[in-house]
Amino acid sequence: MATYTIVDMNKDPLGPDEIHAGSIIEVTDGDVYIMDPSIGHDVTFNATGNPPAQFDVQFNESNASVVKVNFTGDVIPTISVADGVQLPDVDLMGTNSSGMNLMVGDNVVMGKLFGSSTGADNILVGDGFFTDQDWNTGGGNDTIRFGHDATLKHLKSGAGDDVLYFGNNLTAGDIQTEGGDDNVYVGRNASTAKIDGGNGTDSYRSPESSSNTQNFESTAVVCYAAGTLIKTDRGLRPVEAIQQGERLRTLDHGFQPVIWSRASQHDLRDFRREQHPVLIPAGALGPGLPRRNLIVSPQHRILVGGQGQLQGCFPSEVFVPAKALTILPGVRHMLGRKEITWVHLLCQAHEVIFAEGCASESLLLGPMSLATLGEEERARILGALRNPIASKTPARACLTLTETREFIEANVKSRARVGAA
Repeated sequence: MATYTIVDMNKDPLGPDEIHAGSIIEVTDGDVYIMDPSIGHDVTFNATGNPPAQFDVQFNESNASVVKVNFTGDVIPTISVADGVQLPDVDLMGTNSSGMNLMVGDNVVMGKLFGSSTGADNILVGDGFFTDQDWNTGGGNDTIRFGHDATLKHLKSGAGDDVLYFGNNLTAGDIQTEGGDDNVYVGRNASTAKIDGGNGTDSYRSPESSSNTQNFESTAVVCYAAGTLIKTDRGLRPVEAIQQGERLRTLDHGFQPVIWSRASQHDLRDFRREQHPVLIPAGALGPGLPRRNLIVSPQHRILVGGQGQLQGCFPSEVFVPAKALTILPGVRHMLGRKEITWVHLLCQAHEVIFAEGCASESLLLGPMSLATLGEEERARILGALRNPIASKTPARACLTLTETREFIEANVKSRARVGAA
């Protein structure tokens, strides 16, 4: 474990703990490498062994040279770039590494980035970032977070279940999450050419409408409309009145306490059709189910195939997104609503709870739910969880919109054939 400074290959003589650029540097766990601004040649960091070597690479000053910094073999570097550093032609190439951690300060300019093709990349970028080069984080489950006022050319997050968070005033070309179940959040005043969820079950959330998103199965965090009556140990309670510590009636585990709740007002005037609240009228899912009109967010999951809810359409109990039920008579997006108050309820585990008598879900604490919270609120929630795995494990299998509608349409056709016989 030592600290070294990487200097230009033409420097002569070398000072204490200095290493020439232009060669392969064999790293060991815990090493620190400071990148001198004089570097004008490529640098390669390499290691062989299990577990991979974890070491630090620091860019504390700007460098206008054309340089490739390669990470190969069994290495997981933590790369830090200080505030205001300009590295427009310095490329970070980690395709053949075991993973990459990148921490970038405010008002930084960077060149190209290629993350690990198989390992996880964790990228945290401050405000005012700029690059006119491609970024590709490759495979693995990547977490990518940009502050406000970021400018990007193209970003691909590759295979794996990725979380991408962008602050306000994003300017970008194409953003592609490609394979895996990905979660994307984009702040206000974004200007992007295209945001493509690719394959998998992907979630997109933004406080504003966007017409250039595609291949996202979900567009917000699940919530109930204020005024919804929830079954608790104190009887039926308006969802917005339920506080931390109150106990909800669950299907699987009796009465369970709420560990977090939040209500937030949303302006719907700029929302696309599929982002508007879904109204499930009384009796739409079965006799008396729900008892009154139920209003939920489009991706809010409703239990079907059991508890009397579309019992004949599905072979077993599953969760389906509310927006998939708009093919049923009376179920519709509420396009006339201009604003709404959404309320979230979180328990220790993902639970089947009862809203207007209808079996539906509590909040599933996935990456996107966490990404939309402030640091203090996120830390408070995570600190309250006894078992973080249970909080993000679905209480039932979850079908996509397409799968849900295939079951419903098959049931309709089957009943039509029986009626014609």
